[in-house]
Amino acid sequence: MGIHIRRSLMILCAVALWGGAVHAQLKGEVRDGALVEYAIAVPAFTQGGDPKGELAKNLTETLRRDLTLTGYFAVLDERSFVEGPEVAADKVNFKNWLTVGAKGLVKATLTGVDPVELEVQAFDVAGGKKLLHKKYKANPKAIRKAVHSFARDLVQILAGERLKFLSSRIAFVEKSGRTYKLMVADFDGADAAAVLTSDKILTLPSWSSDGAKIYYTAYTSGEPYLYAFDLKTQKSALISDHPGLNTSASPAPDGKSIALRLSKDGNAELYLMNLESKALTRLTSNLAIDTAPSFSADGKEIAFVSNRSGNPHIYRLFLNDPARVERLTDQGKYNQDPDYSPDGKYIAFTGRDEFYMFDIFLFDVASRVISRLTQKQGKNENPSFSPEGRLIVFSSDRTGKNGIWLSNVKGDKQVQIYTGPGEAITPSWSPEVPVTQ
Repeated sequence: MGIHIRRSLMILCAVALWGGAVHAQLKGEVRDGALVEYAIAVPAFTQGGDPKGELAKNLTETLRRDLTLTGYFAVLDERSFVEGPEVAADKVNFKNWLTVGAKGLVKATLTGVDPVELEVQAFDVAGGKKLLHKKYKANPKAIRKAVHSFARDLVQILAGERLKFLSSRIAFVEKSGRTYKLMVADFDGADAAAVLTSDKILTLPSWSSDGAKIYYTAYTSGEPYLYAFDLKTQKSALISDHPGLNTSASPAPDGKSIALRLSKDGNAELYLMNLESKALTRLTSNLAIDTAPSFSADGKEIAFVSNRSGNPHIYRLFLNDPARVERLTDQGKYNQDPDYSPDGKYIAFTGRDEFYMFDIFLFDVASRVISRLTQKQGKNENPSFSPEGRLIVFSSDRTGKNGIWLSNVKGDKQVQIYTGPGEAITPSWSPEVPVTQ
C-alpha cells in the first residue's frame, strides 16, 4: 500500500475544548513566544484499561518524544509518578501531580480494535482545568498521526505557534549491498517504506516545494540523470538528462524552477531550470567546482559549495545578480552540504574538523558566527532543516553504521529516528504535508 494511501486512511473525529482563559493561565510561562521549562506528565496510555499493550506503549512514547522535540516541554520521568495510568481523567487528583512538579498533565485512552478510538486530554495541573480535549478514530497504523496532531495543537494553544514538522516527512537513501532504496518516513522515522528500489545508484533526494514529489539522481540508464518521483502516482519522471552530472536539485520556493548542478559543458556549474519549459539559466561560470545549491526561503539567494578558494567552502549568490558571489565560511578546510533555514537566519552545513571528522555546523547569516552541533560522535553529514526550522535531520554513523538522526538547533538534544538493514544516508526534510496526502 502506497504512502499516500496510508495517510488518507485516518479519520479525525476531533473535538477541541478550550477557552480564552488558557493563555492567561500560562502567561507566566511564556517568554519571547516560547514556554520555559514547562514540566508535563504523560502517564502511559491505556487500552481497555491496560497500559502494557503494544499499541498503547507505542503511542505513549510517540507523544513523549513529540513533546520533547518541540523544545517547549520537559517531559517528566514516569518513575516519579504517584498516580497510576489506570486513574480515569475525571478522577485525577491534581495534588498528586503538583507533588511531582508537573505543570501540565496528559491523559489518554484507547478503545476498539479496528478502527481504534483515541481520546486525549491535557490539563493545567495548578488550576485543575482542561486545556485540550480531542477524540480520534482511525485504523491502528494511522492512529499514530493523531498523536502528532494532538502535540501540534497543544503547542499552538499554549505558545501560539504551529509546529509544521509534526505534519512532515523525511526522505533518504538506504544502501544494502548493491541495492539502493529511496525511503520515505514520518518525521520521527515511523512508517518507513521504500518508494523506489534499484540495483543502480540512487542519491541526493530533495523534496519539491509542495511536498508532492522527490527529486533524486539515479544511474538507471547508466548515466547520472535527475528524476522526480511523484508520491501520488508512484511514478518517476525524467527531469534532466544532459551529458555529465545532473544532481543536487533544490526547488525554488514558488515551485516553478529548481537550481541544480550540471557538468554538461565539462565543468560542474550551477544552473536554474524552469520546470515547465526546461529552459536553463547558467548561474556560475569559472574553473572551480560549484555544487550543492540551496535556495533561501525568499527565493532571492542560493547557498552553494565551491572550491574556488582552493578547498570546498560555503558561498552564496544573489539571483538578481548571479555574478555577485559571497564567501560565507572561512573556518576549516572542507565545508559542504549547505541548507538554508526556513526563516533565512541560518545555514546548516557539514564541515570537516582538524581530526578529519565530519560534523554538523550552523552558520548565523547576520552575525556570521559558526556554532557546532555535533562533535566526537562519529561521522555526521547532510543536514536538512525541518519546515519551521526548529530541528535538523542528518545522517550519522555514531552507532557503527549510518542511521538518521534529529537534533535541535542548539545541538543539546539529539535522537536517532531510523536504523535499518543498510546504510541510511542523505536525508531531506519535506515541507508540511496535509493529512490527506
